[in-house]
Amino acid sequence: MSIPWFQNARFPLYLAPMAGVTDLVFRTICKELGADVMITEFVSSEGIIRKDERTRKYTEFTEEQRPVGVQLFGADGERMGEAAKKIISWKQPDFIDLNFGCPVNKVVAKNGGASLLKDCPSLAMVAAGVVNAVGDQIPVTAKIRIGWDERNINAPDVCHLLEDSGMQAISIHGRTRSQGYGGDANWEVIDRCARSVTIPDRDARAAATAPTRPATAKACISIWSVAPERFPSAINTPGRTPAPPAVGAATITPMAALTSWMARAPASTPAIASPP
Repeated sequence: MSIPWFQNARFPLYLAPMAGVTDLVFRTICKELGADVMITEFVSSEGIIRKDERTRKYTEFTEEQRPVGVQLFGADGERMGEAAKKIISWKQPDFIDLNFGCPVNKVVAKNGGASLLKDCPSLAMVAAGVVNAVGDQIPVTAKIRIGWDERNINAPDVCHLLEDSGMQAISIHGRTRSQGYGGDANWEVIDRCARSVTIPDRDARAAATAPTRPATAKACISIWSVAPERFPSAINTPGRTPAPPAVGAATITPMAALTSWMARAPASTPAIASPP
């Protein structure tokens, strides 16, 4: 199933998912400031299957935020497919995104997130399991890192596996799991990935900071930041086909947006921190 927001040479701005940050209110602010595509905070497939109310809360979004995807993590393709079906029955998102990039120990310890980069057969089985379950209803996409560590950079091979498994787009965080969120993104590997697949690809850091844009017309920008004001400056990125202006984007200033977010955010929302 193709992704309409990549058609006609469009170059969309994604809000990259961030646990504890990109909640419903934060996404609303980013949409108002010009973001094209939203992704929820990542959600445990096991929590969805157990109908955990706290987990289900992470899948909430408004109609104004569309197109929006729900990101799942887990290690069992069949159960993740079951979770994706439940999410579709609840909320009918525009796509399902699979997390193969989270470096956090408690996720990796359960063979989720970036740990699957060390086990490509299992990664392919997880991806195919979700596609087989819901791929005829909505697109399924994936997020990866470039590898486990500097000695095991395998993103181009992983991209091929994911494309063969039925992924319709791939998000690439240009760092290894061992780098976490520090150091420079490896744009050469991102470029190799972009050249090696036919499906759209996107980088999970702000592509406007890249020394050269990856050699693909299928790319987009994912803003990975706790600062929504980065969207207006990214809208005019060279080579980007602009999307229609978001409602209110011309009248909301960055400071007003942040103030509005803080006023609307629930008490449990973490304080704003500097980007890593």
